Amino acid sequence: MHNPYEYKLFDDEDGELSYTFESVNGALYSVTFNIREYNDYTEHYPHLFNFGHGLSFFKMTRPIQKSKLDERIEHTIGKIISDFFTANGNGAVLLFHCDFSDKRQKCRDHLFTQWYSNSPEKNNYFRERVGATVFETDVTHYMGFLTPISNPNLALVQLEFDACYFNLIQDKAGK
Repeated sequence: MHNPYEYKLFDDEDGELSYTFESVNGALYSVTFNIREYNDYTEHYPHLFNFGHGLSFFKMTRPIQKSKLDERIEHTIGKIISDFFTANGNGAVLLFHCDFSDKRQKCRDHLFTQWYSNSPEKNNYFRERVGATVFETDVTHYMGFLTPISNPNLALVQLEFDACYFNLIQDKAGK
């Protein structure tokens, strides 16, 4: 197993946590947990969103040099997610919606699935993901959530996600 990169935590006043790290080829990455991402939905889906955070991951700068697949990035993101759940408890939920602005959402979903499948801690988490097509735009969106398998409200989180994911996708697609 590769060691994760060292990373820094930034916490803003609005409850957003951002972790940044730099890869061996000089690219700077950010992993962000946004507690306000789904505030409009907490009334109707309290188990999913009261402890829910929007998860985003992106490359902030281009690499200085091209390189082959860097497995340390995968391990670093896994470690950051593990640290997040340790700090936020068993009831925490991470929601992800793969960016679709450049039509590479399927690649992002595949990469996240690969990272999850390779994670030594995958048995500690429950992951649900969906792919849904918004017919007005004919774009397939990939969305899901990750939560500790020990989440005492796991069954309710699943029910709420199944009841609302398509509306969430439509809302995001409309922005």
